[in-house]
Amino acid sequence: MLKINTTNKTTSLLLLIILFINIILFFIFEYYNNYLLSNFVRMLTTPLLIILYVLKVKKQHFNFWLLSFLIFYSLAFILSMLEELIYVYNTANFNNYRTFTHLSINIAYILAYVFLSTGALLNIGKQTLYKYKYIATLLFIVAVGLSYYMSTLFNTTQYYYPFKPLVINAFNYIVLILFFISALNYVVHGSKKSYYLLLGSLFISISELLQLAHYYMDGKQHYLVFCFFTILLVLGFYFIWKQMLEDTQTTKKSFLDV
Repeated sequence: MLKINTTNKTTSLLLLIILFINIILFFIFEYYNNYLLSNFVRMLTTPLLIILYVLKVKKQHFNFWLLSFLIFYSLAFILSMLEELIYVYNTANFNNYRTFTHLSINIAYILAYVFLSTGALLNIGKQTLYKYKYIATLLFIVAVGLSYYMSTLFNTTQYYYPFKPLVINAFNYIVLILFFISALNYVVHGSKKSYYLLLGSLFISISELLQLAHYYMDGKQHYLVFCFFTILLVLGFYFIWKQMLEDTQTTKKSFLDV
């Protein structure tokens, strides 16, 4: 048993080193506009986190909602890699696949955030949610209002297809709703676990907003904003990762645990 634990620790350390190297390589490839390789190293990031999670967490503590979040986020990265491959090796027909790839990537992201938001919402509980119904309603209205404002601020007809406005708006809504659910979760519980989730969702929300903005920039400004939102996304994943590990610190089974 001791040998297995030692092996797991060594493997975890090795995976963390690979993950760190991955992030550095990602910035380097993006700087030199090698999007094929940058998408490839990014594609490896979340699967590495899933492997680390499985190694660190006992089976009975597996968190269905957070694990599903990582899986669908991984799927989005894989689809982004597929899109880049089509662009590089089949440029002439790229626009024929553009609608499918754009739609698939965004749906994968939306589902990832839906799982994360649902997990946080279930952790609050029906009775507690009813107790804070006025705060919850206010936060929901603010989230929808901000999402609508973002959709008008970054409105574009580039790569237009019939369902694009609906998909983009749904993406904006779920990202901001995730943040406000996390905020309510922290107000209700005030625990280290809810604090990590709040920080993670805050960094992810700001990162996604900056990601939308960086598409409208060019040159050095474009790359600097890109680096900034990527760092925020990494920090967001770090705190969500901390929140996932926090599940193993308690013996009480929560709504999030299956």
